[in-house]
Amino acid sequence: MYYKPLTLKWRPKHFHELIGQHNILKLIENSFLLKRIQSVYLISGIKGIGKTSLARLIAKGLNCKNGITFRPCQSCCNCQEADSNCFIDLIEIDAASYTKIEYIKEVLDTIKYSPSKGRYKIYIIDEVHMLSKYSFNALLKILEEPPLHTKFILATTEIYKIPETIFSRCFHLNLQPIRKKYIIDRLKNILTLENVYYEEYALDLIAQSSQKSMRNALSLTEKALILGNNKILSNLVSKMLGIVHINEIFNLFEALILSNKEQLISFFEICAKKIVNWDDFLIKLLILIHQIILFQIYPNKMNFILKKEKYIRFQKISKKISTNDLHNYYQIFLKGRQELTYAPEQKIAVEMIILRAFLYSIN
Repeated sequence: MYYKPLTLKWRPKHFHELIGQHNILKLIENSFLLKRIQSVYLISGIKGIGKTSLARLIAKGLNCKNGITFRPCQSCCNCQEADSNCFIDLIEIDAASYTKIEYIKEVLDTIKYSPSKGRYKIYIIDEVHMLSKYSFNALLKILEEPPLHTKFILATTEIYKIPETIFSRCFHLNLQPIRKKYIIDRLKNILTLENVYYEEYALDLIAQSSQKSMRNALSLTEKALILGNNKILSNLVSKMLGIVHINEIFNLFEALILSNKEQLISFFEICAKKIVNWDDFLIKLLILIHQIILFQIYPNKMNFILKKEKYIRFQKISKKISTNDLHNYYQIFLKGRQELTYAPEQKIAVEMIILRAFLYSIN
């Protein structure tokens, strides 16, 4: 039997499995209940957030044998074929691979035919922004007056590339980046069903590194499972992701403020022994500086947010540096992160950024 990766095995088959999109799901549910079905849907959002999954769920809900429903039965032949990606009235087009007008015209010529089994013939055009200008023009003619038996669902990661003439004819569903809490909860649910041991901190690290994408989170979980011999362990996940612990980042920033050259050298000696995700390191450093600034402005409010140990540490460091200096450090590291792309090696770039910050501290 073939192994199915987590990203495919746990692709949403029900609307409620599409996490972190409550408002969008409520909109779809109400439109189905009221039978206010749109001719053209446009789904936008970052990669791995569930655009194609949502498109397939909408298609399944519209063609379920039990009627248009937000809760497809999963047992009728239409639902089962939709889940198996072999439903004859669901046509998926990858616009990234087929951008030319010849292919689009060939597909659009089939629109005049009625659906064979379903209520609607549904066309999902993924990465629609990749279509050529002429392909968009051909599509526009159909979208102006689509046949009643046809529905279009367009998906894109780059909404700004969609021509205004197309956009204005669409019912736009903008999927939001998924909050860390929702990703962790979903991973816990999946790993429990998979009967896999996991450490909560490991899931926290995975969610932090997922770039708010559920697909990324599942891909990282798959790697962690292989590394950990079917266990999700914090120490292995940390090494896999090249994560520098927040305490080490705090120590580094304290060394900068105190102009402690020896402690800075010690930090880089530790990092030299492991693979480090330097972009993640700079992001955490920027977040830390931001939190210290907030602490200086709202110390009483932060008392309820921070753990006692962290609060005491923030209290000590806040007395050693002004808000203006913190702001300048923030700008140094923010600009440095933008320069990472152009550096010959990220490690060298970060060393130069920290040197720049150190020179600022001694001046």
